[in-house]
Amino acid sequence: MSLTDTVQAFTGAVESGDFSKAESLLAGSFTLTGGFQETLRKDDFLTLLQALKKAFPDMRFNLSNFQEEGNEVHTVARVTGTHTGHLSLPAMELSAIEPTNKALKLPDEPYHFKLKDGQIDAIRIEEVPGGGLEGLVQQLGLSIDYPDVAETEGAG
Repeated sequence: MSLTDTVQAFTGAVESGDFSKAESLLAGSFTLTGGFQETLRKDDFLTLLQALKKAFPDMRFNLSNFQEEGNEVHTVARVTGTHTGHLSLPAMELSAIEPTNKALKLPDEPYHFKLKDGQIDAIRIEEVPGGGLEGLVQQLGLSIDYPDVAETEGAG
């Protein structure tokens, strides 16, 4: 399987709701950076994807412009979907958001996949205005109140 095939298999598995297959295509050391407040590890990323798939059952990545370079695949994503399910992201202080039936169409976002031993080891999403999770919730007419880092550091 080529690097691009692995990336397409992963996004296809997420789009079809096959999270066992999606998990098998992610390395144990997987990290996601960009598009979110903090770096996500494998389990947190899969939990996020499952929550998004539940809220947007027709979610698609719409990847295009694949370019392989060494052990990396560079592509452009235009995430789309319709908010027809409950959205719950407790880690981001969004819980039980009722379906709005709004169509989601994020702007083109460059995605960079790093592969290792036939699995995706890292994804880096280039931040663009209106993109990422913040762009998603803005399109639903919501906002995310991230905890203040200074407050959370002293709370231990």
